[in-house]
Amino acid sequence: MKKLLFALPVILLLAAGCNSVNKTVHQTPAQNTNTQDFQTQQNSQPQFNNTTNTNSTSSAPSDSDIANATTVQIDLNPGVYNNTKSFQFDSLQFSLPWSDATINKQSDLAMSIQNQAGEKFLIIKDPQDEEILNSAMTQLKFTLPQMQQIFGKYADNNYNFANFVYNLTPTYLSQTSNNNKSLISALLSWKQTIITALPIYNFVTPSIHGFIFGGPTNKIRTMEIYTNTDSKYTIGLTNLNKSEVDFILSNIKSNQ
Repeated sequence: MKKLLFALPVILLLAAGCNSVNKTVHQTPAQNTNTQDFQTQQNSQPQFNNTTNTNSTSSAPSDSDIANATTVQIDLNPGVYNNTKSFQFDSLQFSLPWSDATINKQSDLAMSIQNQAGEKFLIIKDPQDEEILNSAMTQLKFTLPQMQQIFGKYADNNYNFANFVYNLTPTYLSQTSNNNKSLISALLSWKQTIITALPIYNFVTPSIHGFIFGGPTNKIRTMEIYTNTDSKYTIGLTNLNKSEVDFILSNIKSNQ
């Protein structure tokens, strides 16, 4: 399937040497002090597709900056807008702070909207088989119970697994036992290929939760949002300020 603009590339793990599991990793990367083992075969190195995020930044962060980045929890502070327009896409209902918003293109998988000022909104429904946890299970040839044995609660759903990956750092890798290093190193390398905007913000609303990539200086900002049933959507926003971004995210509702 051809990737659409702004969509974060999905994880593609290769299964080399990852077919036996002993123990688990139950601590968050940022809090880890004593990582327990999960085994891979000796001299094997899981790999990821070397794909990059199409998000445009004012100044691309270095590999070191990305590797050491962790998510920052934020509260949304939406502005008050009197002239808004409501839309529905898949299971989501949302409002945009533009009375002149018009739909450019729409399909079962995506919807693009813009206003006369050139502000743009794009939402994409991520296919279930391309979501991060399903992709990992397929490529590693692990069942869900095996993934949960390896990663604990972080394999309970796609959001938790993404949160695990986005919080991996070289410090976490250095505290990982030798049996774990090949897979954690591959996950950390993959993190560096898909994140091109910092900081990584983490947010929660009653209906959705997810991640915002990049700050107010980024012309294009990408978001991953997850419903309470773990359905994932990717949103791309162009030329919006923080108040508008917070308004949009705060007003997304899911019927799932």
